[in-house]
Formats: sequence, structure tokens, C-alpha cells
Amino acid sequence: MLTGEDQEDQETVDKYLVVSSKRNCSKIAPQLQEELNFIKHSHVDI
Repeated sequence: MLTGEDQEDQETVDKYLVVSSKRNCSKIAPQLQEELNFIKHSHVDI
């Protein structure tokens, strides 16, 4: 069973996977990393 924090972490991963799959055909690794960092920072601030 996931705790609330684990659940939030999983949601962050899910968001990143959606972003990465959308960007996959263009293969912009730096852009993906920026978006992952943005998601992580947003997650911490919430």
C-alpha cells in the first residue's frame, strides 16, 4: 500500500512519462530534463 507521499511521487513519474512519450519522436533530451525538473519543483512546492 502506498503512502500519500509515495502516491504523489508516482504521479510525478506518470507526468514525466507522458511528457517524455509526447517528446520522444523529436528526441530533445535537454528539454525533457528541463520539464522533469519543472515537474519536480512544482511537486515540492505543492
